[in-house]
Amino acid sequence: MNPADGSANGAQLQSKEYRDLLDVVDRLRNQGLSRYVDLPQIIVCGDHQDNLCTRFATELILRRAPVAGIDISISPGSDRTEDEQATLEAFTYTGTLETLDLGLSGPSQPHLTLVDLPGLFLAGNKDQSEQDAALIEKLAKSDFALQQRTLGLITKPDTLDQGSDSEQFYIQLAQNKDVHFGLGWHVLRNRTYAERNDSAAARDAAEADFFSNGVWTSLKPSQLGLPSVLEDVTEGIDECRATLQQLGTPRVTSAEQRRHLLKVSARWSEMARAAIDGTYTDSFFHEAADRRLRAVMQKTLAAFAKEMHLKGHAKNIIHYSDEEDSDDDMPGPHVIRRSTYIDEVKMLMVDSRGRELPGTYNPLIVAELFRKQCKPWHGMVRSVLESTFHAASRTTESILQHAADEETATALLSIVVAPAMEVIRAGLWSEADKILKPHILGHPITYNHYLTDNVQKAQAQRLRLKLEEQLKSFSNTSELSSSPMNYKLDMLKLFDKLTVRMEPDMDTCSCSMAIDMMEAYYKVALETVIDSVSTLAVERCLLQKLPGILNPEVVCELPDDIVSRIAAEGPESVAKREQATEKLAVLEEAMVELRRLGTLGGQGTEGVTAV
Repeated sequence: MNPADGSANGAQLQSKEYRDLLDVVDRLRNQGLSRYVDLPQIIVCGDHQDNLCTRFATELILRRAPVAGIDISISPGSDRTEDEQATLEAFTYTGTLETLDLGLSGPSQPHLTLVDLPGLFLAGNKDQSEQDAALIEKLAKSDFALQQRTLGLITKPDTLDQGSDSEQFYIQLAQNKDVHFGLGWHVLRNRTYAERNDSAAARDAAEADFFSNGVWTSLKPSQLGLPSVLEDVTEGIDECRATLQQLGTPRVTSAEQRRHLLKVSARWSEMARAAIDGTYTDSFFHEAADRRLRAVMQKTLAAFAKEMHLKGHAKNIIHYSDEEDSDDDMPGPHVIRRSTYIDEVKMLMVDSRGRELPGTYNPLIVAELFRKQCKPWHGMVRSVLESTFHAASRTTESILQHAADEETATALLSIVVAPAMEVIRAGLWSEADKILKPHILGHPITYNHYLTDNVQKAQAQRLRLKLEEQLKSFSNTSELSSSPMNYKLDMLKLFDKLTVRMEPDMDTCSCSMAIDMMEAYYKVALETVIDSVSTLAVERCLLQKLPGILNPEVVCELPDDIVSRIAAEGPESVAKREQATEKLAVLEEAMVELRRLGTLGGQGTEGVTAV
């Protein structure tokens, strides 16, 4: 590395601060951290500057060893013959690209591998041909790209001309679109010659200022500078602890297994109650909207109420006058004119005639008309209850998977939760039948004053329409003068006009009254059914029963053999716990080293990112 560009030379790597830093990384490797956290080798790649460039890939391998030594070799390309490979051992440059391996070992050497590739360039020049450019790109894309722990590092981005093809080329490279590395690419601004004596803080500030402008702002912040091992270790520790918490303590005896299920049931009941109460403070509810059960129920039942009002009636009776359009012009399959509907009711009344006087109707006719009108209710109620039950089942399973390890959750679902949900489902259908049965099979009963209100409003509306027609008819006769100033009105003739019999046919009159009563009762019963489905079925028979299907009392009553079937650890859980425990121990030990490194003077944990 060249000290003029601000990178560390051999003397700097052996300074106390860097020795402490690299010693920490060395210990992290020895502790096995590289199995869980990438401690990357660094691939340095830049453009050609000042007529100086790397003519072939150089791999510098530093290794800790008791005796100092230097090993230098050339790794020939895979397309070389045996004779060519022997020739390359004499370090003769033949114009093709190979990899020069330099191995330095000794007591003071850290475990560190750096690879310096020839600079990537877009076209040939007097020093390197276009074939060389293709070979360099091929080399970058081959062996090193196959290593999942390889980190690409682009240096000297500030030497590129703004808006140039070279700048765009390196932007695409940094985005991992051309040469793909498992750990991606990072961009690092080096110290310039004038900045060679600047502090690390000043270098970082200059780098941050450079990346805050131009095309470099399109890169993710994590690609600028080098990734932090400390962050990876912290995330790994959190993941291990979460895994171990979900697995619970080892459970071999019946008491340990029951204790495990008690913890799971307590957590499950708590989360189920929160889902029902709409208390979404736990992070569990932030991952998916369908876990917020109360919100899902509110939305579903509101849609149900709206649909019942729009489509709950078998026939949509339109109150048009006889002079208006015919039935064939009416929109919708269930739409019928009131006059046509009255004719249908007349026929029904003839078949249902009892001892009632002419002009009146048999009360049973209202019940029969209502049963036909509310026929869609049964299917609509079943549909909404299916929706609410499935929503509750999805939330139940999600909570179970969150509260328990996979094996325990699967066993609990099949042995305890699913059978309990089927019992709830049967109770839900039973309650639905209880709600609908009085309306479908019984006779209309209500003491709600809105019944008479609805009847009177309907009759008043029809009377108003008739009076408007009479007044319009009266205003077109000679009884009114043509001049507003000479407005004359014959009150007696007007009264005669308004008091003429509205409906001379007694059967039509009785049918109309029966229809008014049926429609009024339908409106009252509709609201009753909507509220009953929401409160008696969904709320009481579904939601309020959910927390009880897996509460601690249920676990306490389970026989020992069932507890063993559910909570006994399988090979997968045992292996998963051992793996998480081992990984956690390595990461926690590494964290101690990293925190100790943070207390070293002037180095800080940021030094870990520069390895």
